[in-house]
Amino acid sequence: MKTLIFLLLLTSLSFVQAQVAVNTDNSNPDPSSMLDVKSTDKGILIPRMTLAQRTAILSPANGLMIYQTDNTPGFYYNSGTGASPVWNNVGAGSGWSLSGNSGTSGTNFLGTTDDVSLSVKVNNQPAGKIDHLLFNTSWGYQSLGVNTTGVSNTATGQTALYANTTGNNNTANGFEALYNNTSGYRNTASGRSALYSNTEGLRNTAIGSFALYSNTTGISNIAIGNNALYFNTEGSSNVATGNSALYSNITGYRNTANGQEALYSNTTGYYNTAIGNEALYFNNSGNSNTAIGRTALFSNTTGYRNTATGNASLYSNTEGFENTATGRNALNSNTTGYENTAIGNDALYSNTTGYYNTAIGSDALNSNTTGYNNTANGYNTLYSNITGSNNIANGYKALYSNTSGSFNTANGLVALYSNTIGKTPP
Repeated sequence: MKTLIFLLLLTSLSFVQAQVAVNTDNSNPDPSSMLDVKSTDKGILIPRMTLAQRTAILSPANGLMIYQTDNTPGFYYNSGTGASPVWNNVGAGSGWSLSGNSGTSGTNFLGTTDDVSLSVKVNNQPAGKIDHLLFNTSWGYQSLGVNTTGVSNTATGQTALYANTTGNNNTANGFEALYNNTSGYRNTASGRSALYSNTEGLRNTAIGSFALYSNTTGISNIAIGNNALYFNTEGSSNVATGNSALYSNITGYRNTANGQEALYSNTTGYYNTAIGNEALYFNNSGNSNTAIGRTALFSNTTGYRNTATGNASLYSNTEGFENTATGRNALNSNTTGYENTAIGNDALYSNTTGYYNTAIGSDALNSNTTGYNNTANGYNTLYSNITGSNNIANGYKALYSNTSGSFNTANGLVALYSNTIGKTPP
């Protein structure tokens, strides 16, 4: 039987210059090989053993290979000597393991060794790139995914700067930040969908979720706060600080809003300044207004060149223009009255349509509604005046009780205090 096996083995081996071929077609071994094994339906099995059995091998030759069946199974080879064997797992070697790596040092790195950018992909889509040629850096699924010649851009977050092609010097940090930007440059967006719709706008800064969301071509805007300058499309040189500040602005320009929902409804108004929560809240096309204080000029829609300083000052003004109110609730009820000046808490508080009035002092001309061309200087002066016009009162509670009297002049403490309807013809 042994003789038969030996003869069969001889029929499958061809010896050519100390070379061995193992096959079924009697072909000669490749000239470059010592052993040439050929098969279309079988493989090669090398010795299989446990870790203990591998360790028991006496004086393993350098390069000796076995397949280990336990304790991290795999192919192992001895890279040491027979006296000092070093067994290495084939495939673990110097490559990076999918389950983590250990023993890294200052010479180890993940990257390239040639003049080619480092790219990362997820689902065969760009997910990160360090481009040292165009100076772009991106990290996030499809961030800077279609960039062609744009340089010096930084995108962090899924689809940040997704559509950018030629835009330069943009920084996008957050999900969908600067998503539609194509050629706009020097924009900074930090927050979810900040500057989402921007295409060609430049030098904009948006910090906060959905800040400057709708901006397309507007330039040099600054929005800090969630939804700040949300609807702005073409407006330029606006500054909005606070959640939903200048929320509705579309084409208005050179507005400054500082405070939650300040200048919230503004659409086309320009040169407005609102400092305080809900200041100039309803303004839409009014221009050159200044509101400082919570709800100052709250109801203004089209009024222009008004100045309100103090909480709720000029609160009800809608179309009145060139009014000046300084103090809490000063000119609070004014709607269409114009060119009034109120300095002091509750000064000209009730005025609605009266005009050319001047009230200096707390509660001066407090009750005035339609009276015009009155001058009140002092605490509670002309306090009760409603419709009286062309009156002058200087002093503490002067003309205090006047309601409809006109063309009166009172100088001094409580001067003409009890006058109500007295009238001196012009």
